[in-house]
Amino acid sequence: MPIAPEELHRFLSGIHPYDALDTDALEALVPQFVQRRLPADEPIYAFGHPLEGLYLVHSGQVEIRDENEVVVSLLGPATPSASAGWRATASPPPRPGRSRKRCC
Repeated sequence: MPIAPEELHRFLSGIHPYDALDTDALEALVPQFVQRRLPADEPIYAFGHPLEGLYLVHSGQVEIRDENEVVVSLLGPATPSASAGWRATASPPPRPGRSRKRCC
C-alpha cells in the first residue's frame, strides 16, 4: 500500500535537502516520487550499473555492498542511497514481524 501524500509530505519535510523547500514546492514535488515496496533480499540496483534515480528508505534497511559483495553501509529511514555503482539489497528490518520495505 503506497504512502499517503500527506505522510510522504511530512516524511520529506524532515529530510535534507527537502526540508529547505517551502510548502508549495514540497507539495509540487510529492507527486513526482515513485513508491516501491520491496521484499527482503530484493536487489535494488547492481554494482556498475546505471542508477534509475535516487532512493529514499521509508522503513526497513538497505544493505550497500561493494563489487565483492561485502556490506559497506546500511541505509535506514530517511537516508538517501546516492552511492553510485554500489549494489543495494533490501534487508530485513531490525524489528520482527516487518518484512517489507517502502521506498519512495
